[in-house]
Amino acid sequence: MRPYWEETGISLCQYLGIDLWLFHLVNRWSGHWALLDWLVLFAERNELIKGAAIMAAYWWLWFSHELRQLTRRNLLLALLGAIVSLIVARALASSLPFRVRPMYSPDLDYQAPYLPAGVRPYAFEHWSAFPSDHAALLFALSFGLWRCSRLLGAVAMAFAAIWVCLVRIYLGIHFPSDIVIGTAIGIVCTYATMKLGTERMGNAVLSFEQDHPSWFYAAMFLITFEFALLFDDVRQFMHGALFALRALGMQSIGPMGALVIGAGVLGISIVAIAFGIAWFRKFIHAKALKTAAQLEFVFQSRSPVH
Repeated sequence: MRPYWEETGISLCQYLGIDLWLFHLVNRWSGHWALLDWLVLFAERNELIKGAAIMAAYWWLWFSHELRQLTRRNLLLALLGAIVSLIVARALASSLPFRVRPMYSPDLDYQAPYLPAGVRPYAFEHWSAFPSDHAALLFALSFGLWRCSRLLGAVAMAFAAIWVCLVRIYLGIHFPSDIVIGTAIGIVCTYATMKLGTERMGNAVLSFEQDHPSWFYAAMFLITFEFALLFDDVRQFMHGALFALRALGMQSIGPMGALVIGAGVLGISIVAIAFGIAWFRKFIHAKALKTAAQLEFVFQSRSPVH
């Protein structure tokens, strides 16, 4: 017979009462004040404030810090660590026993927030709650800021804890233990990446930034834009790929498998597009040289000979 906490998706910590007590300490305020519920829903759904604020701090440090080269190298490693933390969090969520979110647990006395007319509840039935990838990603980014600026890092961590993590507990999206483990994943992954990342790796990227600024900043815009959205469109892409693969008969494919296959197809497409752009630029350059040579020949043939 399987343990009760495995059958219900409730962790051992929650079964002992700590996790559940902390959850109710936050969630018990839900559904009593429409204004508070509206503010919490706004905080959860507004990606501009939730993710872009931290990315703005990254760009500010990129251009304004005194130790520019060292800071830029640390910021690049922090972004890499944040990506690693997100991958680790999603891999654990896919491989560990499924954990039902509080909002879908009928025996937890969950207090639902007041939802205005036309606002749909969240569709997280098929997403495991443990661990929180939001906490992993945001605390990874915040810890990266803290390694470059203690003040900005502390503000970012407080912001992530209150504006994002506490809100997700309030709405019943996560248990406190989901947040705690996600936070630990984010900090550990970013710390390890910044420690293991070599100076040569950072210098190679910074050299590319100096030699090809247009390509570098175009790519960084897209990357930091994804961070600002907390990779929400990537999640939607993963679910779409999973639905398509299962419709084709691949029922054993999980979310991470769908993400890997989808990312592979997307990567091949990007490489093909990049080669196409490079070939087109080379073609246009050769055409321009040929036209210039023809014009020069015509000009010289019409010039009087002295």
